[in-house]
Amino acid sequence: MTRLDRHTGTALTANGTQLALQSAGVTLDEGWSPYVQATLTASIPDDLDGLNPLDDDRVQVTLTQSFTASQPVSAMSAAWAGEKLSGLAGTYATVAHMSAQFGLSLNTIPIPATTRTFLLGIRSRTIDHLAGTMVLTLASDEARAQDAKRLSTVALAPFTRSLHQAVQFGLATIGASVIINAPDFVLEVDATEWLPGVSVWDWLAPMVQAAGYRLFSDERGVWRLTTSPYEPGGTLELSPSTGLIQSPETISRESDWYDGTVIEYTGDGFPRYDIAAVGFSRTRLLSLPTRYPGPGAAAAVNQRNLARGITLSPRAVSNYDATPGQALTVELPGIYNRSGFLSAVSFALPDSVMTVTPRDITN
Repeated sequence: MTRLDRHTGTALTANGTQLALQSAGVTLDEGWSPYVQATLTASIPDDLDGLNPLDDDRVQVTLTQSFTASQPVSAMSAAWAGEKLSGLAGTYATVAHMSAQFGLSLNTIPIPATTRTFLLGIRSRTIDHLAGTMVLTLASDEARAQDAKRLSTVALAPFTRSLHQAVQFGLATIGASVIINAPDFVLEVDATEWLPGVSVWDWLAPMVQAAGYRLFSDERGVWRLTTSPYEPGGTLELSPSTGLIQSPETISRESDWYDGTVIEYTGDGFPRYDIAAVGFSRTRLLSLPTRYPGPGAAAAVNQRNLARGITLSPRAVSNYDATPGQALTVELPGIYNRSGFLSAVSFALPDSVMTVTPRDITN
């Protein structure tokens, strides 16, 4: 069954100015830091307050897929011609009830709308005065942790072997707290030494990787420490009947596929290594200028690398419930259905199309 829908986007500044969006692109990628990145193009607003990246300003972006349209105001005028306004109060309990009567379903059966709201920091603002346009690049709060570096002439001495305590301490330096959904992990004795000029993110990342966990800020600015991969729940089902447009499939060992991983840590003054492999036909080497946090990171990296041998690139009508970590099924004509998990999704307006990046693909 073909479904008809409408896609809209809004963007609000912190002081309540609504931007006149011309286009929007929003990507959520579990392999990225920042996890959420976006680009908006809008008409230049009269008021530029709240749109300065140097002031750490934020923008709220809302994307909506709806399955109804509205009748013109004249339809309501005709229906209530000669009636007093007080008559409306006797007929409709709320404005929403009145709106529902004058809405037009685009499909034979009612389908609930999907909406996604993002609260993102402004990273840059470019204004083209001749074209009358403004382009904003936005990102989730990992960008703040990457900006903030230890401002001191001395290193912070190691103070804990608890990953939970280290993450809480690090994020507190940028005024953030964290929701923890992973067991604590015992770090190496010197892992929490924090050198001057090292960012909050670069200090925490090796410790989180050693545990095989994931630390990220979601689209609403909530920090989460979770086991990896993070599973938000739900399933995304793509098929021609749900808006699948195309889904090319590639099997390759020339991209990001590896079956062995070596991580070299050089921050102890001499190299220390963490390794993992299920084979050794193609090995990846990562070199990190940080202290050895303990074993574990290589196994987590290797598991992700192994899942990249078979790739699908589905494009479909945007469904704003799609979230990295969800289970994914792709129905393709003439072959077995593909299943796996959603690794990344990109939404585009006005195209109303999403591009999906799966992982762990199986028949």
